Amino acid sequence: LAGGAIGLAMDSTTDMFYVTNFHGVQVISGRTDQVSATIPLPKTYGGYVGPAVDTHRDLIYVTGYSVGPTSPIYVINGRTNKVIRTMSAGGPCELGIAIDATTDLLYVPINRSGQLNVLDAATGKLVARINVGGRPDFAAVDSTTDTIYVTHNEVGYSPAPPTSIIDGRTNKVIGAVYTGVEPISLAVDQVTHQVYVADQSGSIVYVLTTSDRGRGTAKTGEIKLPGAQPFGVDVDTANHKVVVAGSNSGQVSIVNGSTNKVSRTVAVGQNPDRVAIDTTTHTAYVFVSDTSQLAVIPGA
Repeated sequence: LAGGAIGLAMDSTTDMFYVTNFHGVQVISGRTDQVSATIPLPKTYGGYVGPAVDTHRDLIYVTGYSVGPTSPIYVINGRTNKVIRTMSAGGPCELGIAIDATTDLLYVPINRSGQLNVLDAATGKLVARINVGGRPDFAAVDSTTDTIYVTHNEVGYSPAPPTSIIDGRTNKVIGAVYTGVEPISLAVDQVTHQVYVADQSGSIVYVLTTSDRGRGTAKTGEIKLPGAQPFGVDVDTANHKVVVAGSNSGQVSIVNGSTNKVSRTVAVGQNPDRVAIDTTTHTAYVFVSDTSQLAVIPGA
């Protein structure tokens, strides 16, 4: 992949996936595993993060990682691979933005501010600023329950603040669960409503089980991956398999979401980090940073 990868996301409806880097977005066909389009974007300080994919409207949201004063968000038409509008994040963006395709709201962690910005994805209007504390890093949405989860990555501090739980109807923090020293990315199973949070320092993926629209969230499991330093995590909601990239181990772990046990590991090369799953074909795509290649794992 030219320019490497900062972010990776899949649209299982169209069988296309999107890779963000320092130059813009690469579009890859899941049918051919070939780059089908390159979408250049203006040069920005920290490259482009996301992407967040709205499968209902075939729109892709990409934002610039920044330390200030604010990040642009580019909205891309998935049919034409063209930028159709630009809006402001309302502050410098962190790594993991998320879209709720049901409510058409975009959730943007703001760098070092302790805030999560909520944007109307259709208009770009700032709907709310939610004080989540700490350093919000990655956001993930359970669109069925309208619940948002946000990790905090306090580099140089121990431990990090707990993962925040937000009611999407009220934009209020309704809970928090401790998920290790250095939680990075997270993923939500939209059917079981389990949340998987990768703690890089602890080499653990914490399992959160939710009820009562997020209010009953509790830590119910720990998937231990000794020495792996998990970074990327995604879940196949069709078969409840969890795919975890161990950046230090050179391996990808496939976890049975029903038992929270590792069913197999796949060696992919040094420093795998980003993960995306095609839930139609059950294929996992993992970016391996040392080779700037995507590892394709069928039947994950």
